[in-house]
Amino acid sequence: MDIHNDDDDDDDDDDDDNVEIEEGDRIFVATIHPEDIHHFVHVSSTVSQWLAEAFTRNSGQTSFRDSVPESLHDFEDVFSKEFFDSLPDQRKWDHAM
Repeated sequence: MDIHNDDDDDDDDDDDDNVEIEEGDRIFVATIHPEDIHHFVHVSSTVSQWLAEAFTRNSGQTSFRDSVPESLHDFEDVFSKEFFDSLPDQRKWDHAM
């Protein structure tokens, strides 16, 4: 069963050409984004971000003492991997998380 009528379509096309937009009319628009996600990522990046990422990729890994101000060198153990992986003993005054 075909509900499409070719005769009616010709009349509708003529009506669409004669439609005028008046004050107070609303036009609804939908944007279809491309399937390729790379377009989205490139649009949201800036030249500054590209340069910072390239610098990080091409730079060697720096030591703790090279990347932290000298006034904090005494606290190197606080930032160590071993210290990070362990939590202090639980106390009765600790808050629940």
